[in-house]
Amino acid sequence: MQLLENFARDLYRAMRQLTRSREFALMAILTLACGIGANSAIFSIVEAVLLRPLPYRHPERLVVVWQTDAAHRDSGAYFNTYREFDVWRLQNRNFEKLAALSWASGPRTLLWQGKPIDVLTIPASVDFFSMLGQSAQIGRTFAPRDLQYGCTVVLAYNFWTRKLGAPDDIVGHNLSFGKTSCVVTGIMPKTFTFYPVTTDAWSLITPTGEFAQKPWNSMTGVFGLLKPGVTRAAAESELTAIQDRVLPEAPPDLKIMRTLTPDVLDLQSNFTWLAGRNLRKGLWLLLTASGLILFMASLNVGSLLLGRSTARSRELAVRVAIGATSRRIVLQALTESLLLGFLGSVAGLALAAILVQWFRAANPSNCLPAPASPSTGPCFCSRQPPE
Repeated sequence: MQLLENFARDLYRAMRQLTRSREFALMAILTLACGIGANSAIFSIVEAVLLRPLPYRHPERLVVVWQTDAAHRDSGAYFNTYREFDVWRLQNRNFEKLAALSWASGPRTLLWQGKPIDVLTIPASVDFFSMLGQSAQIGRTFAPRDLQYGCTVVLAYNFWTRKLGAPDDIVGHNLSFGKTSCVVTGIMPKTFTFYPVTTDAWSLITPTGEFAQKPWNSMTGVFGLLKPGVTRAAAESELTAIQDRVLPEAPPDLKIMRTLTPDVLDLQSNFTWLAGRNLRKGLWLLLTASGLILFMASLNVGSLLLGRSTARSRELAVRVAIGATSRRIVLQALTESLLLGFLGSVAGLALAAILVQWFRAANPSNCLPAPASPSTGPCFCSRQPPE
């Protein structure tokens, strides 16, 4: 009890001292706020972008497969053909699921309530959502029985709410994309995103669609869920062997394919690379720089406290003369320092919150490249983002 009373008394005196020295208090608090705010904001961003696991089931086993050459072994260089994906899906033994998804198809136009709306619709195979372990918030995701229909779509939550006005009865009804009528099977949760984050809807790749009808000319990314215990190297070796067996079927004008091999990459690392080739390095450098800023801020505040203690030497001498013990003086000084640290931390966390909100609004980690327009005729589209 006596200890709490002494602390309350010291805290009151510390508040009075800081009130009397407002310029010193304001300078110390702002210095700490800058150091703590910058460090906290950058660490929050690093944790969210680089350290936090992807919000899917079994994120440690999720991979992406690209075609690569010797110069792009760590990042992949090109899309796969749909034919390669189809053969991999049927013949592999190292994946629980393989799914195709392509952003090389470009936007489509939806006629909604008599008005045309540009829609970024991403073609995806039937196992795409189940591979990620994701369910729809309303309705359902793709199912094998949907393969017999002409067109099936799953809507993104933001598209459903912001562009369509969140109609309750849209699941099970048809939407007109140009001359194509597509049935809506479900709406994904608000928290669900995948590359690219601007996706409005996912359309099912069917056996009667363009991908299946022109498998060597249709380009797609391939995403997979490895079986437990399977390494990326083992999966890559298997896919290479399967691809070598199917390559003789390729048209003569796809000569580049014979110089490429599958590249199985960790999905989270590849997402970071897609968001910016130097994003990972840049964030770690920013975190190091913010740590140095915090260190310098602490040194500056320490210097301010040392200078203030020198200026208060007469006051301290008077306090000793009237009976104050060294212990009481040290505890009073410690309380003042703790109060400064607390106020600086509160201001710093407030600054960090503002910086993180700005980062989310600017969205640099999710400013992923817009879908590439498909080339005319047979092609092998590069999937690398622009410099």
